[in-house]
Amino acid sequence: MSTETRFSDYEKHYIVSCKGNVPVWDAAAKNPARYASRKPWLFEDRNMRILDFGCGWGDMLLTLWAAGYRNIEGIDMSPVLVEIANKAADGRARILCGDGLAHLKSNPAAYNIIIFAEVAEHFPPEAFREVLKLAHTALKPGGRVVIRTPNMGSLLASYPRYCDLTHVCGYTDSSLRYLLEQAGFANHRFVSGWEPDLHNWRPWRPLRNIEIGYFPNMILHRILYAIRGGNRPVTFKPTLEVYSEKPTGETK
Repeated sequence: MSTETRFSDYEKHYIVSCKGNVPVWDAAAKNPARYASRKPWLFEDRNMRILDFGCGWGDMLLTLWAAGYRNIEGIDMSPVLVEIANKAADGRARILCGDGLAHLKSNPAAYNIIIFAEVAEHFPPEAFREVLKLAHTALKPGGRVVIRTPNMGSLLASYPRYCDLTHVCGYTDSSLRYLLEQAGFANHRFVSGWEPDLHNWRPWRPLRNIEIGYFPNMILHRILYAIRGGNRPVTFKPTLEVYSEKPTGETK
């Protein structure tokens, strides 16, 4: 299947998979604590420049804006999704429609953080390695690349890996680490623990956003990997999330 065929009318699939939940920036403005990202890969400096590569209609950008980051940008190749994103953001973020690879090439040492959320699985490994090399060039020394993708070390990874015809590859923590090293990144850190969002906890919805399934999932995987023997993944979550750094001594 050609790339053009795989991505034909992709916006329709994206909208259905997101259940039509367009980011509500006005709600985030009224209650930023509820929407704010608290990821460990964020820097304290709210003025640092952040790029969301393949931003879709801007969910990640909204969480960054709610956390106080204002120098945020997104780029996506879909005119439909970018139009939706810009209308929803209403000028709160710079959201571009275009070739993300060309954008990385034309912005050397420009960013402090570049995010690839649900992007890696859309590229063959050798192609995504080249994308990461471009990201390496577009980052400032000490900058971070962030990747979120289905975790093929999890029993629950098959559905997110194969639910989308545009997904062509899956990664484990080991293969993703190897790819990052080939692209010149170092100091890889996986977000692998229990991450309850207590800011959204409410007594009338006691199980909301506290990841109640984390511990049963972890125990089950530990048992199965112990039976199997050998190495096991650093995390059993269905999604891998890793951030790595461009060494400070590098300028290119």
